[in-house]
Amino acid sequence: MEQTNGIVTKRDEREDQGRCDRASDAFEPWPLHWNDLPVDSHELLALCAPRPVFAGAGTLSGDGWADPKGMFLAAAAAGPVYQLLGRKDLGTTEFPPLETALIGGDIAYREHAGGHTDLPNWPTFLTFADRYMKTSRR
Repeated sequence: MEQTNGIVTKRDEREDQGRCDRASDAFEPWPLHWNDLPVDSHELLALCAPRPVFAGAGTLSGDGWADPKGMFLAAAAAGPVYQLLGRKDLGTTEFPPLETALIGGDIAYREHAGGHTDLPNWPTFLTFADRYMKTSRR
């Protein structure tokens, strides 16, 4: 058993070998073989266009499965497809400082210092999503 942020989790040898028991068996061949994947993250994000997408991550320290810079690069690389469809991209290709919210486009990104949790990004996500969720008041 391992304790992280007060939550007890069970690690097993599958995770130590780069496999995750919380993923489909179809995912089994890919951990630790990222370069062999048939698609990359930016292609998956580009498939979401022109819909809004928020990519958020915690810092790498405290979350060995996270790749905040890779998530940022994927969001930035999906930008040309958003632009092609008349939408706004991330607005930069420069990796931002920690806790910087990039929410001006239809692709958004923020890395927080809270490790493996989504909670610190919720206020930023809600601000981003509010642009798309507004309803008319009668």
